Amino acid sequence: YVHTLLTSAFSHVDATHLLFNMLALWVFGKDVCKVVGRWTFLHLYVAGGVLASLAHVGFSWLTGDPTPALGASGAVMAIAVLFGALYPRRTLMINFIIPIPAALAVALYVILDVAGLFSAGSSIAHAAHLGGALYGFLYYRYGHRVDRFFTKMEVKAAVKSERKKDTERERLQAEMDRLLD
Repeated sequence: YVHTLLTSAFSHVDATHLLFNMLALWVFGKDVCKVVGRWTFLHLYVAGGVLASLAHVGFSWLTGDPTPALGASGAVMAIAVLFGALYPRRTLMINFIIPIPAALAVALYVILDVAGLFSAGSSIAHAAHLGGALYGFLYYRYGHRVDRFFTKMEVKAAVKSERKKDTERERLQAEMDRLLD
C-alpha cells in the first residue's frame, strides 16, 4: 500500500532500534532544526523517510532483496547528511569514544551502506539509508529549490483546480444567461 512509504518510517523492529534512531535524530536534528526551522525540518524528515522507502522498494524490486524496511533510519540519514554538510568540522563521538569530524563520520556511514548493498544476508535496509542520504544531500545542494519545487507543484495543482472552477462558473453563467434571455 502507498501509505506504508511513510508509515514504515514510524515502525521499528524493537525498542533498541527505536532508541538508536531517536538518539541519532536528537544528535543531528537539534542543530539542523535550528537552522532550517520546525516546518522545514518536518518536511526533511517526512520527505527523507518517503524517499528512503522508495529507494528500498526500487532496490528490492530490481534485486529481489527480501529485506524489510522498518524504522526511521532513512529519514534520520537525510538529517544526518544535512548536518554533516552544515557542520563538517563538528566533532562526533563514534561509539561514544572515537572523536571524528561530522562530515567524515557521515561519509563513512554512507560508504558502509553502499558496501552493505552488496553484502549477502544483511538484515539492514541499506538502500533505504542511501535514499534518505540522497534526499539530505539534494536538500543541502539545492535547498530552497527543493522547497520551491514542491511549492510549485502545490501551486500548479491549486491553479489547475481554480481554472476548473472558473470554467464551471463560466459554463453555469452562460447557461443562466441563456435561460434568462
